[in-house]
Amino acid sequence: MRMSRFSRTAHIFALARDKGSGKISSKSSQNISYKMDPIDEDNLKKGLEKILRILAAAGAEEIGTHHVKGERISVKRVSSHEFERFVRRESSRKLSGHSTPIASAHQMGSCRMGVDQRSSVVNQMGETWEVEGLFVADASVFPTALGVNPMVTVQAIAYCTAQSVLEVLKRKRTTSR
Repeated sequence: MRMSRFSRTAHIFALARDKGSGKISSKSSQNISYKMDPIDEDNLKKGLEKILRILAAAGAEEIGTHHVKGERISVKRVSSHEFERFVRRESSRKLSGHSTPIASAHQMGSCRMGVDQRSSVVNQMGETWEVEGLFVADASVFPTALGVNPMVTVQAIAYCTAQSVLEVLKRKRTTSR
């Protein structure tokens, strides 16, 4: 409701290459767990501090966080001392549990590419080990998270996998004649 009152609102998030891990159980859609590593929490807090400073430097009139105990501040109405105190307080709050939204971007590595079917889902051509003719061509084939935006790498993976699909189709075509 509050956001609908503002025609110029920016939401920025800190993205960190995480060390923590999670599990999804096939028994229940409710059975998802993730353990945030303390290093991840520290990195996200540092990112949050930078974000608050960037927004203020960019001319934001008001800044805040999505933390359940988070506050907001009218940047142009406070002293530099009050601003610094606000940034320190907001960027030091605990992030684990359900205190603030934690999300993932650029999911990678859930269908790893590799040369051994015991430790990967697809072979080096992008074809799954279990289903012949089924190819995967996205960030899920990475062996792990890259730590950077994967756009160009995903484009390269998709192109190379498409070439593999073409090879398979050409072979099938020549053998069926």
